Amino acid sequence: MDKNKLQHAILKEIDIGNIPLNAEIFGISDIEFVNNVNSLMAKKLIVNAKIDFTSSLYEAEITSDGENYLNENSTRGKIYRTAKEIRDWIK
Repeated sequence: MDKNKLQHAILKEIDIGNIPLNAEIFGISDIEFVNNVNSLMAKKLIVNAKIDFTSSLYEAEITSDGENYLNENSTRGKIYRTAKEIRDWIK
């Protein structure tokens, strides 16, 4: 998955309160998930992120910069929601 799409998806899930999150939800490796969460923290798009030993993100808050990022990338969000709905429907 493209890094920007993945980070947008993680931000969106945090924004709507769908936590805990983990790599499996996004179909990526634990390392890739942790690296992307760390990147979001470094960009100050999320704060207070806590990842446990199973690489699950169980607490995080989206910052105002994170909200701005989501608003500026709303088209990406619409695509993500549609893909998620299709994935949920297929299950």
